[in-house]
Amino acid sequence: MTTGLKALIETVLPEAVNVRHSLHKIPELAGREEKTSAFIRKKLSYLPLKVHAPYLGTDVVADLNTGRPGMNIVLRADIDALPIQETSGLKYQSQHPGCMHGCGHDGHSAMLLGAAMVLCRLREKLNGNIRFVWQPGEENEAMGKKMVASGVISDPPAGFVTALHGMPGLAKKNFSFRPGPVMAACAHWHLKITGRGAHGSMPEKAIDPIYFGSLVAAEIHDLVNKEFASSPDPVVVSIGKFNAGFIDNVIPDTAELCGTARFFSMETGMRIEELMRELLDRILNRAGAGYELNFNVQYIPTVNDPESAAFARDVVRKYMLFTPLEKAKLISEDFSYYLEQAPGVYAFLGLGENCPVLHSSGFDFPDDCLGDGIHYFSRLVLELQK
Repeated sequence: MTTGLKALIETVLPEAVNVRHSLHKIPELAGREEKTSAFIRKKLSYLPLKVHAPYLGTDVVADLNTGRPGMNIVLRADIDALPIQETSGLKYQSQHPGCMHGCGHDGHSAMLLGAAMVLCRLREKLNGNIRFVWQPGEENEAMGKKMVASGVISDPPAGFVTALHGMPGLAKKNFSFRPGPVMAACAHWHLKITGRGAHGSMPEKAIDPIYFGSLVAAEIHDLVNKEFASSPDPVVVSIGKFNAGFIDNVIPDTAELCGTARFFSMETGMRIEELMRELLDRILNRAGAGYELNFNVQYIPTVNDPESAAFARDVVRKYMLFTPLEKAKLISEDFSYYLEQAPGVYAFLGLGENCPVLHSSGFDFPDDCLGDGIHYFSRLVLELQK
């Protein structure tokens, strides 16, 4: 970090920490981030930025327009939280029961605000437009798709887009990414099995949806191993929910299974759905049970533009620490929709080898990593001026 930029980042770090702690207290689920967006808008009111009316409702978008020719650079953070009861015991832990920032979006938002403060002070050295996007609904709702469709990176057209995600297990101060595929596509699937209920003492009178649902669950795991064993790209189909019944001595009429499928090509996703329907026809239709399967691809593969990734890699190697991402991850991200429309890069920021895992009740974004994220955003913008 050069001396001038380092000094600027040091001046905004205390405020970035305060912002993160404040956001950590008020986590909100996807599409409901009213307090969060109001807090961010209030902070932005003190900066020389044009703050836009919401594109979707709880998003916050602001421009640093230099008035000089140049590209539109889009920096994005996500703002939503998860339906998890926090157990960290922190003095700034969640004040909203059953909801917490278990994925670090409070940290992402604070880093982007810190970068906005730094870049506003450097605006005389900048050209073009810098757009800051605090996006709602990344978790499960994939609202990034709606943000892109609403024009957030097309008016004006983005010349470069980037986002960061904190990554436990990666050494602090290290950034990791790769050209090409970075994260998988994700389909959320929902299966309803309709059988025939009966008294628990007369299972022969029933078409037991729990029994047949169990057969389906077992074969879903085998499905991937049999069909995709030789695939160069990993494929995962998992079950996250199995609900059925309401009392001990009644075989219910219906059962519900829900899960996700993760893959790296849309053709593979179509094949997974086809195989699931073949499996369901074979097990359920022959047993006299009915079913409804909804297979919805919410997240497309996240693919870094090779030229943008090479540029970002060279910048990180020069000013920060870089650890190559050897293989794409099976997690998913709706920043994929930004990268589908504009060149850019999605990067991971190391949160330390001993940091609690994402989506856990004890996770907390490390404050001493905020400056690294601010540096990443700010440095990329400065290097894109050359």
